[in-house]
Amino acid sequence: MRQYQLFYKRLGSDKFAPLIPNVHANLYGRQEIKEAVILMRDQPHIEGLSIRLGPEQFNIIASDREELAPNAIEMPS
Repeated sequence: MRQYQLFYKRLGSDKFAPLIPNVHANLYGRQEIKEAVILMRDQPHIEGLSIRLGPEQFNIIASDREELAPNAIEMPS
């Protein structure tokens, strides 16, 4: 199962924080993030992307595992 872990930080912050499924849907539900996940889904050799939207940065890591990893998100195909 292809799943994605998303990490987020704002400009000026030193550390990324994991986005939690459903809790942070307003952040990872943005069109730019969805497009990045679609690209990663369609190109399985891409396993990570970094996206900057103004003062916000998202790191997306894809993996294929049998079980859903902690804080991983399954994005619809």
